[in-house]
Amino acid sequence: MPSYFRFLTVMAFHVFLREKVDVAVLEVGIGGEYDCTNVITRPIVCGIASIGMDHENILGDSIQKIAWNKSGIMKTGVPVFTIPTQNPSVMKVLAERAEEKKCDLKVVPLLTMSDFTTTKLQGNHQYENASLAVALAFEWLKKVKMVGEGYHMGGGSAAESKYSCLPPWVIDILANTRWPGRSHKFVMDRYKNITWYADGAHTVESIDACLSWYHQQNKDQEKKCVLLFSPAAGRDAGVLIKKLVSCTRDIRFVEVIFTRKITGRPDSKNKNVKVADSLSDLEGLKERWLEAVPDFDPSKISMFTNIQDSIEMITKKYGNPSELKNMKDNENTDVIVTGSLHLVGGVLDVTKTPLIY
Repeated sequence: MPSYFRFLTVMAFHVFLREKVDVAVLEVGIGGEYDCTNVITRPIVCGIASIGMDHENILGDSIQKIAWNKSGIMKTGVPVFTIPTQNPSVMKVLAERAEEKKCDLKVVPLLTMSDFTTTKLQGNHQYENASLAVALAFEWLKKVKMVGEGYHMGGGSAAESKYSCLPPWVIDILANTRWPGRSHKFVMDRYKNITWYADGAHTVESIDACLSWYHQQNKDQEKKCVLLFSPAAGRDAGVLIKKLVSCTRDIRFVEVIFTRKITGRPDSKNKNVKVADSLSDLEGLKERWLEAVPDFDPSKISMFTNIQDSIEMITKKYGNPSELKNMKDNENTDVIVTGSLHLVGGVLDVTKTPLIY
């Protein structure tokens, strides 16, 4: 029996073939060189997004080793696109690997607010992702002869290769693209004085992007803030907590909550982890937080074995139930939810937040 992800990959290929899809966008699981998705010998185009320190136990303990692994998706004669904001060490590895594999490495021009002013994807890092996505889409369109070879980023010349005049259909798609669980801001109907900021960031770089997005949303506003955190499996929680602390020194945290990433759904439980082990992990998170913020009040740190109890505590303590009207008078409170996509998915599920927003 193949591993879970390998089984899903084979099943995905089966579905693509059976349904006769026009185009398949295939994202690797971990890395690239040795990933089970890396069996396509002649893709139309490849893309490499921002590379940071992630899955070090598998991909290597340096940014160069990780870049080497991720560039394993490059194929001879197949164009590969990446973003201009890559770490210089990463760009060096990508260039060397492109030469080794005899493929054309292209750096995409970055979209800016002047290229399209409306998008539901919040945060400056989403302009990088959108830039790469547009370049990959245009390359596919050219290869399948849906547009001419002279069709570049903004319909201009290859030398310009700038997004200054994106086609209307591209602007419309970018304006209406949604990504639940990433830079996801929502309010529960029953507790309108609590604003949730959910982002499945689970690396140092993505935590930084998440908190930059939060700051952009709350310029010159000082509000009470609750942190709901649970690190993704295999990540160095201490490193992520240090990053959280360094980026949030100007945020007034009134509560920090650590939780297991499970809900009442049977499929949310990790049967490989004992409850006792997970409680020990939560205690470890508390210790790391107090090491990073020695003057933080330990009584303001809570630990829960499931997401429901975490949310119930937040809404009871900080929420104004709509049906009670003026019987409670809690001030507005923000909740930052981050550390894991599993955590964010569980929060969206428990709060019954629509994925279409």
